[in-house]
Amino acid sequence: METLSYKYFLVAAEELNITRAAHRLFISQQSLSQHIAKLENKYGVELFQRKHPMSLTYAGEQLVKKLTHIVDLERQISNEMQDIREDNCGRLVIGISYTRGRAILPDILPLYNDCYPRIEIRCAEGTSEVLEQKLLRGQIDIMVDSAPVNVLKIETIDIMVDKLVIIVSDKILRKYCHNSYEYIISHSGEDMDIRLFKDCPLLLLSSENHIRTIIDQHLRQKSVKPNIIMMSENVETLIALVVKGIGLTFCPHMLLPEQLVLGAQTQRDRPYIITLNDRSTDSTMILGYKKDRYLSTAAKNFISLMQKKFSKAME
Repeated sequence: METLSYKYFLVAAEELNITRAAHRLFISQQSLSQHIAKLENKYGVELFQRKHPMSLTYAGEQLVKKLTHIVDLERQISNEMQDIREDNCGRLVIGISYTRGRAILPDILPLYNDCYPRIEIRCAEGTSEVLEQKLLRGQIDIMVDSAPVNVLKIETIDIMVDKLVIIVSDKILRKYCHNSYEYIISHSGEDMDIRLFKDCPLLLLSSENHIRTIIDQHLRQKSVKPNIIMMSENVETLIALVVKGIGLTFCPHMLLPEQLVLGAQTQRDRPYIITLNDRSTDSTMILGYKKDRYLSTAAKNFISLMQKKFSKAME
């Protein structure tokens, strides 16, 4: 029962709103308040400043840190016992970016469900930084992301290597690459040097994104001073702006919207997709999990299936 109070308190601490937290937990506000009062009486402290807007006290902040680890440890124990008791019946929580989820999950999850129909699958979407923090806090079991992951407590497995491509409209090429326009058009199926596009306005992913790290490093190596006119966490938003002739963007090839790859747009509107001639811009898709955390059978099976699915791309 105490563990339940811990879990309820953590949700209330995350929402900082009793009504929203109770709705999320499917319990009454009165019941949630009673669980919080129970913890306050036990430890002899106030956990929330209840004036509007609601906030945590210093004691509440410290309890959040401690209980996050306790609740995660309890879940690890539950997962391990369930693996032993029920032979692969359990739950798998996968952390993945919005765009990568669209590109990967429709293919991989039906295969996983066919092999392991007794596993409940949940997905948590977010940026690389958000996924890393969720993994460290035990809120997800596995994250699907791009290398590098600069967190010592996260173990990673390389799944596949993907080429970074430039997506640019004819309008932008004519305006900013007029001296090399004919060359770019006639060689658009070949790898190219980023310096050909040095004057183009850039639409880039946010700085927390791992793909953005690769782009920034490559621009520095080529001594290209970027003219960044917009940043977004969503590559699909950037591609939509490219189609409108606003600027140039970058994207791993596997994350390209299907209509661009298949040429569903009109010839006039369809942007060029150009690969770079430097392999240092290749991105590696990884699976990450916390080193010191119990890895359930469900998670191990997901890793194995991903390795089989993308093994040819690593050859």
